Amino acid sequence: MSLPRNCPLCGANNEYQTVVTPHVYGPQRAGRAFFHCGCCDVRYLYPRLTAEQERQFYASEFEGFMAARAGAGGGWNRVEDHIRANESTRLRRMRYLQPHLPAGGRILEIGCSSGFMLYPLIAAGYQCTAVEPSGAFGEYLKSRGVEVYASLEELSTL
Repeated sequence: MSLPRNCPLCGANNEYQTVVTPHVYGPQRAGRAFFHCGCCDVRYLYPRLTAEQERQFYASEFEGFMAARAGAGGGWNRVEDHIRANESTRLRRMRYLQPHLPAGGRILEIGCSSGFMLYPLIAAGYQCTAVEPSGAFGEYLKSRGVEVYASLEELSTL
């Protein structure tokens, strides 16, 4: 397993990076592990999947895996069900986030799934952008007028 030189979020050097688990799901797991950055507290996969590997993962594995993991009440098979199933999660997260949100600010959510966190923020006047590689959720977000990108690479090219 190769070790990261820096945190992909804050750039902290490798002395702050520790292995969370070497167990990675899916066929792209060889040589990868999940790491934790002691500086910014992010968890991340390293080495990252290539853009093509990520596209294949979301197209062939992710949605089915999450539907099975979440069970019948998790809402992974219908977007509207996912939004309803996550209302208590949204409320819990907003209690933490609300004090840190400047009025009329800009928000980037990476991995927003159905966008259940974003819709109330958009309604409150925030400019929201999403990164969501799941095809079904991404299409739904677009249909609701959310600025959404399939990957960070796609976002960064614009």
